[in-house]
Amino acid sequence: MKRAVVVVAGFVTGIGVLVAAGLLSVSMTRGPSATDRSSDDPQKVAEEFGWVDSGAQRWSPQSMAGSGIRFAIGTQRGAPCILFIGPGTGAPCFGSGWAVEVAFRSVQDQTFVLGSTIPEAAFVRFGKSRDAFRVPVERVPGRAEGFIAFVLPDGALDRVKTNDIVALDRRGRLLGRQHANDGHGGFGAMDGIYDRRLK
Repeated sequence: MKRAVVVVAGFVTGIGVLVAAGLLSVSMTRGPSATDRSSDDPQKVAEEFGWVDSGAQRWSPQSMAGSGIRFAIGTQRGAPCILFIGPGTGAPCFGSGWAVEVAFRSVQDQTFVLGSTIPEAAFVRFGKSRDAFRVPVERVPGRAEGFIAFVLPDGALDRVKTNDIVALDRRGRLLGRQHANDGHGGFGAMDGIYDRRLK
């Protein structure tokens, strides 16, 4: 990724472009149905989102309020998945076991960012410096994992390397990172509180 992280004054800026463009399906196994959207029954929510792996639970991320994109949380082979309809559909799953795992979707001039964290995480930081862009982790009742979902202008995170996306606790301590080979062997530096347990 290339460009410097910038401070953005609103996660939902330009969401109309994102919604109008639609988002590509990632893990959906069939299209969303016209099921009653008022139901919170896990099977009906799964049907609404076209999710056949298991039941699903509605999620209303604060960072996406008013965007018109609907979200739910599902599970596939034990991994959490963020389902979305906006009106495009997708369902990235996060099964790495890392402290944080993030997926990016670029649509026209927007970057749609979705991710999952370990339970101890309070923030996800995108960059090495302490003042780099960071977002609060949101909770879903009944789920141990934390989740993030937000929109930024395209290119805002281009200079952030995969290994520099990190999970922090409430005190700002490094728990762990999203791993790629950064020259420290296999999955990169294991220098966070959580990561050291994985060694």
